Amino acid sequence: MSALKWRSVGKAGRTISASGRRWRIRGDGGHVTSFKGEARHSLDAKGRVIMPKKLREDIGEQSVILTKGIDRCLFLFTPEQYEQVETSLQDALVPDPKARAIQRSFYAGVTESELDAQGRITIPPVLRAYAALDRDVVFVRVSRRVEVWSEERWREYQESADRAFSEMSEEIPGAIFKV
Repeated sequence: MSALKWRSVGKAGRTISASGRRWRIRGDGGHVTSFKGEARHSLDAKGRVIMPKKLREDIGEQSVILTKGIDRCLFLFTPEQYEQVETSLQDALVPDPKARAIQRSFYAGVTESELDAQGRITIPPVLRAYAALDRDVVFVRVSRRVEVWSEERWREYQESADRAFSEMSEEIPGAIFKV
């Protein structure tokens, strides 16, 4: 069971301070809304990377949570999103060996990164190694989460996915592109 966390509550859109930290109060549950598509930036020698401007606007001045993602990318969450994911993982069946493996891998990689004055986050060496991040990094919005990929792995994944896109869309039950 996780510990309860209390924060000051304010009007949506305002920035508040508590315990030396600042949060932007959001009306959308902390989800990424402005950042769309993908953005490319470069890691520096210390493992820092500039977050895309629209993504920084979405999350305000709060920290982000990074962890191992699926397909050897990283998942980037706001603290609110992370709490939702953590709740889902806690509810997973512990007797199931696959659920335990997912929990262990996910939690072992969790790290919090503060945005610095230049809008950069630091990606720790263990996560850079997992995702093969060396220089060029791609931020990709996928639904309500953000994935962080090495440019090379993203290009390889995209080439494979693009070839199968039409076939996959026909196999998925129901129309996912309803307009």
